[in-house]
Parts: sequence; structure tokens; C-alpha cells
Amino acid sequence: MSFPDYAVQQSDILAKLPQGSGLWFLQSPEFTEWLEAGSSSTLFCPGIPGAGKTAIAAIAVDYLLKTAQARSAGVAYVYCNYKSQSSQSTVSFLGSILKQLLRFRSAVTESLLRQYKTSSNLSLDDILKELRFMVTESAATYIVIDALDECSNSEGVVPSLLGALRHLQREGKLCLLCTSRSIPEIEDHFTTDPRLEISAKDTDVRRFVNCQMHRFPRCIQKDPELQQLVVEKIVATVGGMFLLARLYTDLLLDKRTKAKVLATLDKLSQTSQSIDEAYSQAIERLDSQPPEDRSLAKRAIGWIVSAQRPLTTGELRHALSVVAGEGELNMDDIVDAEDIVLVCTGLVTIDQESDVIRLVHYTAQEYFQRVRPIWVGVVQEEYFASVCLTYLSFDCFADQTGTSGELPMKLYPFLGYAARYWGVHARSTQEPISGLALRLLLNSPLVSFSVQAAFRDSGAGWMARSRRGLDPGATNLNIHVMAAFGLNFIMDQVTTRQGTATLDVADRNGRTPLSFAAEHGHDAVISLLLGHNVEIDAPDRSGRGPLSYAASGGHQTVVGLLLHHDAYADARDAGGRTPLWWAAQEDSTAAAKELLNHGRVDTNAADTWAGQTPLHLAARGGFKEMVELLLGQSALDPGVSDMEGRTALWYAGEQDHHEIARILLEIEAVGENAKDIYGQTPLAAAASRGNTTTVTLLLQNTRVDVESRDMYGRTPLALAAEYGHATVVEQLLATRCDIDADCRDQDNWTPLLSAAYGGHKPVLEALLRHGAADVNAASQGGLTPLSCAQHSSRKDCVAILLGHQNIQADNRRNSMTESRQDERAVFRHTSTQIQHNTNAAATSCSTSPACDLDNLISRLLQAGKHRVKPRFLPSAEEIRYLCIEARKVLLSQPSPLELTAPIKVCGDLRANFPALVRLFTLHGLPPVSSYLFLGNYVYNWRSIETICLLLGLKIKYPEHVFLLRGRHETRELSRICGLHDECKRAELDAGVWKLFNKCFDCLPVAAIIGERILAVPRGLSPDLHHLELIRRLWRPLVIPDSGLACDLLWATAKEDVSSWVESEEGVSFSFGPDVIARFVDQHNLDLICVSGDALDHDYEFCAGRKLVKLFTSPNYMDEFDNLGAVMEVDESLQCSFQVLTPN
Repeated sequence: MSFPDYAVQQSDILAKLPQGSGLWFLQSPEFTEWLEAGSSSTLFCPGIPGAGKTAIAAIAVDYLLKTAQARSAGVAYVYCNYKSQSSQSTVSFLGSILKQLLRFRSAVTESLLRQYKTSSNLSLDDILKELRFMVTESAATYIVIDALDECSNSEGVVPSLLGALRHLQREGKLCLLCTSRSIPEIEDHFTTDPRLEISAKDTDVRRFVNCQMHRFPRCIQKDPELQQLVVEKIVATVGGMFLLARLYTDLLLDKRTKAKVLATLDKLSQTSQSIDEAYSQAIERLDSQPPEDRSLAKRAIGWIVSAQRPLTTGELRHALSVVAGEGELNMDDIVDAEDIVLVCTGLVTIDQESDVIRLVHYTAQEYFQRVRPIWVGVVQEEYFASVCLTYLSFDCFADQTGTSGELPMKLYPFLGYAARYWGVHARSTQEPISGLALRLLLNSPLVSFSVQAAFRDSGAGWMARSRRGLDPGATNLNIHVMAAFGLNFIMDQVTTRQGTATLDVADRNGRTPLSFAAEHGHDAVISLLLGHNVEIDAPDRSGRGPLSYAASGGHQTVVGLLLHHDAYADARDAGGRTPLWWAAQEDSTAAAKELLNHGRVDTNAADTWAGQTPLHLAARGGFKEMVELLLGQSALDPGVSDMEGRTALWYAGEQDHHEIARILLEIEAVGENAKDIYGQTPLAAAASRGNTTTVTLLLQNTRVDVESRDMYGRTPLALAAEYGHATVVEQLLATRCDIDADCRDQDNWTPLLSAAYGGHKPVLEALLRHGAADVNAASQGGLTPLSCAQHSSRKDCVAILLGHQNIQADNRRNSMTESRQDERAVFRHTSTQIQHNTNAAATSCSTSPACDLDNLISRLLQAGKHRVKPRFLPSAEEIRYLCIEARKVLLSQPSPLELTAPIKVCGDLRANFPALVRLFTLHGLPPVSSYLFLGNYVYNWRSIETICLLLGLKIKYPEHVFLLRGRHETRELSRICGLHDECKRAELDAGVWKLFNKCFDCLPVAAIIGERILAVPRGLSPDLHHLELIRRLWRPLVIPDSGLACDLLWATAKEDVSSWVESEEGVSFSFGPDVIARFVDQHNLDLICVSGDALDHDYEFCAGRKLVKLFTSPNYMDEFDNLGAVMEVDESLQCSFQVLTPN
């Protein structure tokens, strides 16, 4: 998870604090009360600049981490930083908190693994769901956020972050501690919370100064009375600002006589207690140094203040040693990092663990930004750009161009920064540095080298290697670089030399210079390009044109400029997304206004992937101003549904954007009771996620149906109870008297049953308090609230139910033994009738220590002849037997499997159990026929029966039935593709789903038939240099997010690509016919066989019949009239295909 980790900052801060610092804070009543609170609490700790807020935060974090285990608590912390505002967002902060809390758990949640596998990035909603689960399940969670005032004001990070954390506080015990300067905009968020002012206490200042004695001149070290005077004077003058103590001690470092020390101390007593005054005194010391030291200090501070990201000591040392225009770096002229700190007279410091050199405090950054024009005359953007360009053009880099070897980043640490940011520094000073810029830009290999170096920089961002980033292999890369950086003056000079023909040439991703300039809002470059009549709507490979990029970037001026030159305002990309869609996605309200003012924009245009309109996106993202802007358009349909049946109000309810929900509810036909494909209304969505504010708002609207039912017959109350949202349960029952507290879903479960099954004690109490009378209600499978509570091992819930006056005596006695029974065959009824046949299952299992395998297979085959009913599911005990025995068989065979013909090869089944049984009917059961299945047995249909039959046959005929692992047989996708929910609906214990997944971990991922046919679940891998490498994929195997195993399950063969390209799914790659042909030739194969998606033609050849895709699920999902196919391989390895027609 690529979210920030603040452990390095934590270690650096603690390392610089004297032992015993901050005890006053840990022993304060406010902190103690916050720490020991019985429920969620918040402590706000404001303080003046330099008061030591960050030090106190680090001390609190250290204490919490050391006591976390004893408290059974999770701890997370965030250090906001003014130098990292561009990378600080609600997602990054909450993602970091999630990442830290995971360290306090024994295992990662399955839903998190699923989201990580199926998405390139975790969304805010994904993160909040995981945090909600962790907060609910933990005894306590402590979160410390330092320096809220250093967050960006423009992005609304603080209210968004605090809003999310406040919401989580309602889910469980979450104790939040925040520090900040006293700023009204931030203090307004804590008006009702306890507060503890942070200031430098005399004891801490005295301790700090005493620890600095070894740094002082000898005249102080040898004089105890002078030492005492120094300590007392500094303590008396800092006025609660710990930073001043540090600055004042630094002022004494060059005072070599007692007289000078006393004079300095007297001066401290006479001046006002001001940080600016202290900085001014430090500057006086800096200016009094020899000219060379003074110049070094000013250039160093100039870099630190103006750098686009924090610099390491190695980067700064090299930058300071560059002589503009020189062809090489004199390695003997590189200044030492400690000398840089020394000449900067206490104004800079080095974080030892991160090796970052920075200013001593945020206030120093503000100070230098104010006074910079006065004192740093030599340190201007021209200087920064010149240093970067000189560094990139060193003669030694000429040998690196055109090679694919490792870039010399360690030997030349400033290379990444220079390559990434030279254009940023050059933009405001193009003419003076144009000569150096042309030296780089007219050298094509050097330009490509610099772009590759930029990829390696920690702040690469948009330059990173992707479809959106710069392409180092582009023929006119220099034009693209100038367009991306906004260098219009230099571009004009380059085109004067090399002509204008390249101004409209696209790179390998289809992106033109105009596209890059539009994305980054460089209107001057755009005007230059449009003046040369470049194509204004040129789409890239994803179908996005310049206007689309300008809109998503929020560049109103650029959008207006492009529209003025007749750019197509409603152009759709490959996903059907318009510029307005992108503006809404990125909350670019100004750009959206410009598009809407143009007048030729379809406000209801939906994308082709999810059917979502701009209004959907704005409502889901919580973009209030964007929602209001769109609702002001007369042609807008506010109640339109996307492909999952979800309206804008539904998303507002799901995300708890109550202000947007309020605005939408004021409009007619907004779909207040519209159901998504799962039957959930906006109220149901809000209730199931514990969104109390939006639930309150919806309950106040008389048009809202409070008893609506989803596809499983669950009401909003039932959903809130099932997911443990006690506050929502209280709201629903207290606000609307017409809500049935004992409502039953289609499986006969009541809210009380669901709460007991989940072990949600507060929900249980709320339901009983509000009249949930049927405490003995039984599900169709025979479970009662008491047996459910016993089953979930929640003694507190059991005690509540046993103490209820209406609990039945038999129920009371049975509950004590029911949960101890070993994996009972209890099933939860769904809309499809389930044939239990419990007696038969018990009989079959009694004939052997585990179960009667022949009987089980026979019953499954008989059930598979019926598409709908009656349906048969094995018992939990039978499933356990199948999984355990199958694992033994699977692990006894190699991977890749080495198979002989004849054999029948089958592609995706997707839980099409009737088709599987019909396949055996048509082609013969083993051992008459041998089968190889390529995976993907799990899907939203009849997964349990499909898997159990295949495992049973594998156990009985291990040399005639072979099973590969598809991507659906991973924890993340077996959950999202229905197996987890199918187990739950059948009232099977959660351990059954885990057993299935442990069995899946043992499935092989490849097979070789007759040494000439390679069969894999999905595709090839760039890491598969030799087939022997597959043997190194040790089983049990958890599929990682990249690499060989991942690619075999996820990579996709495509006729219209060449080589390896990034997959559109965000996982693994797509590969072309050239890769297939080369692989077949290198490994002496005749054919590669893989599973395909639902195809119109049941099987499909690629790469001139060198690869075949199979799909073996006719009548897919009982909804499609598609064909299926089986590939038969005879003894001579000749292949033929048998088509399976729809039933």
C-alpha cells in the first residue's frame, strides 16, 4: 500500500528530544481523561508557533505505541508537512492510518486484499470501509494528527479528514488527538471538544539547554555559574516557544569569551519574544561569516526554501557544487553536509533517518518567503534552472543515452530532481536560461535519458511511465517535454531550428504536445500550438483529447481557449466519458462552468463502463458546488440511474454527503425510493453504512419508504442491524413508529437474529429496548438469536439474551451445546429452494470416518440435472472432507502438471453447475474420459456445487481429473464473485469459505500436455523465461499483486496490441501475437491454451492459431444464449472442438 509512512519522522523527532521531555503533558488531567475515556473522545491541542507541538505529538505517540498491547488498541499517527501539501490528501492520510492499524492485526482483511487486487488504487470509500471494520472490531483506536495548520487550505483536506474521523468515532471507540496553531478555521472544528494548550514548559526548556552544554564554547563549559545563567536567561526569555530555545542556544555557539556571552544574553532580555526577531538574529550571524560561507549558506537555504520537494543531503550537496555551464561535476568540490548545517547558523537541520535536510521549523519557511527578495539576491529561479540543466547535460551522461542499463542515480543523486523539475524552475525565466535549455533539448538521446531519470524521482507524478506520462521513445520528445513544462519561449526557439512539422506528432500512447499542454494548463503553449494549426481534438489511445485533459485538470482558461478555437465540447473517449464527465470526476467546477456556458454539452451523458453521469460523480464525490451547478441546468435529469440502478441521491446516501442529499431531496423526481440492482434504496444504502446524518435527513422526508426491501428481503433496519450500526437502529426505531422491529427477510431472519449473529451488542440492546419482542425467532435453518450469539462467541450478547424474560427454556438449554457441535449441516434458504436432505448426508458420512464420496458425487450429479430446483448442497462436514483430501491430492502432483493425451480441456465454467453435469453426460465421466479444467469455477451462481463436484471427482480419480487455478479462485475474487455470500446464505460457517480458499491455494497454475501444449488459466508473463520457473511457485500459494503467478491468472492475449502493454483492468498485462509466436518458438510448443471470457464463438484462435481461448459455460448465468466449447486432444496431439449448445 503506497501510502505515507511517518515512522521515520517519529524516530527523528524523538532522537532530538532530551529524555524525560513532555512528562507534564502525559500526566495532565486532560490527556489522562482522553486516554481512559470509555468511548470515543477528542482532545484538541493548540499552540503558538514554535511551542513544541510536534514534539508533544511524538511523545504522545511513543507512549501510545508502548502501551498499545496492554490496551488491546490500535495506534496510528500523521505528521502534516507544509512542504508536502501537494501530496497530502484525505485519501493519503486515511490510507496511512489504515496501513498503520493493519500492523496491530494478525491478518489483512479479505475485502482489503480484494480491493487491492482489483483496483490500481484504493478509493476513499474502500479505505473508510476497512477503517470502519477495524474501529468496530478493536477495543480502542488512538489516532494522533500533528500540525493540521500545515495542510493545504485550498483542497478542503482538514474538514474532509476530520469529517471522516468523526464518522468513524460513531462506529467504535476512536480517540483522536490533534495539534495545530490557533487558527479560527481549524479551531471551529473543535468547539465542543476538550482542549489542552501546548507551550514550552520551563522544565522541558531547562532540560533541553542543559543537554546542549557540550556544544557551547569552552568559556561556558568551564564556568558553572555562567552555565546556570545561560540556562535561566534562555528559560526566562523563550515565552513558551520551544523553538526560541533552540535558536537562542545556537546564537551562543560562536561566542568565545564570557563578555560576548553576557552581551548576547543581555540582548535576548531586551528584545521582544518573537520568532521573527530570532530568525533575524540568526541571519545577522549568517551575514557576518566570510563571503564564501555566506554564499554557501544563502544558496543552501534558497534550495531548501524553493525546492519542489524535500531534498536529501546528497541531492543538496551536488546541487551546491554545480557550476553553471560546466560539462562535469568536480567530485573534489562537493561540500560536506555538516558544513552546510554549520554555515546556516542553526536555521537548517538534517533528519538522520530520512537523510532529508530541511529548515528547523514551518515558521522559518514563512519567514524566508517574506524576506526572500530582500536578502537572497543570488538565489532565484534562473539559478535553480541553470543548475538543473547543467547537471542534466554533463558529458558523462552522454554515455548513458540509448542504453537500457541502470541509471547512475547513486553516483549522481541530484539527477532525479533535476530531470523532474528543471522545467518548473525554468518556466518563469525562460529567456536567460534558453542557451542551456537548447543544449539539452536539441540532443534527442539526452532528452530521452532525462525523462527516464525523471521516472526514478520520488516526486515523478505525471511524468511516471504510464499511458498518461511522457513517452521516452517518442520521436519528438523534446516538444512534448516543453509542452508539459509550459516552456513557450523555448519551444518557439526550438521550432525555429527544427521546423514546426513535429508540433502535432503523437507519441506511442497517442498523446500530442497540445494534449500535455492542456493537461497542465499552459495556455501560452496552447496559443503557440494553435497558431500553427495543430489538430485541436486529436485523441490519444484512450480516446481522450486535449479538452478532456484540460477539464479534468480544472484549467478554466485553457478550456475556454480550446472552445474558442472550436474544440468539440462533447467529445467522448473510449469509455464514453465527456469533458464535463471528467470535470465532475475531478471536482473542476470552474472548468465545468466554462463547458456549460458553451451551451453544446449533454449534461446527462453517461460513460459506457458504469452508466454514470456527471451528477452521479459529483454526488458520490461530495462536490456540493458541482452538484448545484449541474442541477441548475434545465436539461439535467436528477433521478437518472446508472447501470447498477443507482441515482445521485443513492450515492449521497452511501457516502453520507448529507448536504448534497438535502439539496437533492428538495427536487421532485429525484428517485428517493429508487432501488439499485441489489434492491437497495438511498435509505438502505445509508443505513447499511451507518451514515447517521443522512439517515436522519431521509427519515424527515415523508416520501421515503422506510420499509423498502432489497433483493434478500432486508429492510433498512435489518441492514443496519446486520452491519452493527447501533445509532442508525436507534434513529430508525425512534423516528418512525411504523417500522417493524421484528421484520423478517426472505430467509426468515429478523434484525435481532442478524445482530446476534454478528455479535453486535449495542444493536441487540437497542432492538430489545425498542420492542423487538420475538427473542426466540428462528431462521428457516433453525438458528435463534441465542444460538447465533453463542456461535459468534460473544458472551456479552449471550448474557443479554439469557437475561431476557421471554427467552424460552428449551432455547436457553440448547444454546449451551449447539455451538459446540462440529460444523452442523445448517443452510440458509434463498429464493432458490434448497433441498437439505440432512438425514442422507448424515448417513453417507457415517459410513466412513469422513464421508461416503461415491454417494456425495451421485447426489451432486443428480442435483445438477435440474437448473432450478430441487437444489442440493453438501454439509459443512462433507465440504471439510473434500477440501482436506483434495489438498493432499493436489499437493502430491507437480505444477506444472505433466499430462498425456487423450484428454478434454475445458475453459471457464463460472459456476455453471448444470453445464458441468451436462458436459459429463455428453462426454463421459472419468475414468472413461480425462479432463483438464482451466479455472474460474467460482461466480455468482452455483459455486459450492460446482467446486464440490470437481473436488470429489479429483479425489476419486486423481489421474483423470485435473484442475488449474483461475483468478476467481483467490480470496479477493472468491469474495467479490459470490462464493463468500453463497456460503453465508447457506448458513455455513465462515470457516467453510476459508477452507475452500486454502484448497484453492494448492491448485496448480499450469499444465503441459504431451510436452507440446501449454495450458494456463489466462495468459503468459514477461517473467516466464523458462517453464521451470513455474515449479518455483511453491504451494500453498497466495497469489501476489504482480509477477509470474499473477500474470498466469490475469494477463490477456489480444490481437490488436504488440509486445507487452499495461492491462486495462489495472492488473498484469495484455500481450500481442508477437509475444505468443516468440514464446511458442522458444519453448518448442505447438499451442497455448487459455480460458477466455464469455465469447460469441465459444473458442477463439489468436496469433495464427498458436493460442486458443476456451469458454465452457453455455447459457451463461441462465441469461445469455451463448455457446460453450471443449477442446479434445487425441493421442497424436491433434485438437478438435466440441461445441456445447445452450440448453
